[in-house]
Amino acid sequence: MIIIIIAWDVTVVCPLADSYIHTAAFDASAVAELAAASKTAKYAALESRYIIQPIAVETLGPINGPAV
Repeated sequence: MIIIIIAWDVTVVCPLADSYIHTAAFDASAVAELAAASKTAKYAALESRYIIQPIAVETLGPINGPAV
């Protein structure tokens, strides 16, 4: 029997924060994509045992692509 475990990590980011304003100027969902990529890198060591699904939502609405 194969057991598949899916782990979600939800992050809410504000694209108007000083640390994200430059990234937010390029694309409406750029900050959400950046946050999701950061979570993917954070959990890279767990990918052999889990399916990691980062969900990043911007306070102004956009959600990262794979989470939609």
